[in-house]
Amino acid sequence: MQRKYIYANLEKLDNLVFAYGIDQSDFVHGIKRLPANLVSLVGVDDNEHAVNAHTGLNVINDENEIRRYLLQSHALPVKWLDYDEVGDLDFLTATEIAELLYLGHMDRPIRSPFNYKLRNHYVFLEQRNGGIKVYYSIIFPHLAIF
Repeated sequence: MQRKYIYANLEKLDNLVFAYGIDQSDFVHGIKRLPANLVSLVGVDDNEHAVNAHTGLNVINDENEIRRYLLQSHALPVKWLDYDEVGDLDFLTATEIAELLYLGHMDRPIRSPFNYKLRNHYVFLEQRNGGIKVYYSIIFPHLAIF
């Protein structure tokens, strides 16, 4: 935990928790199970993480690598979403890829942050001011920290 006080605002309509005072490690320790696959919504490191050929986005598909990525500190804000199966990204249309890029750049979705092709449960958007935005497909069953 990075601060003495925690602020959390739950927006039930959007399935969004906006919080200050917690970080990525608090999120990892507060969920029941790690996501199976992650796609970064910002550039990571092409030498360290795989790149999905269809989307051009960095992906992490190994449980140990996901845990390491989520628990390590990063120089830039971390923004990612999970997805169900490794091949799911290959079915996204150009418009859906553009929506992911917009989400990573603007920190808000054009439509829903959840994609039926990806079957994602989380969208994690670290803010430059130290806050985080986390969208949950189903809020309370996946949470232990709020």
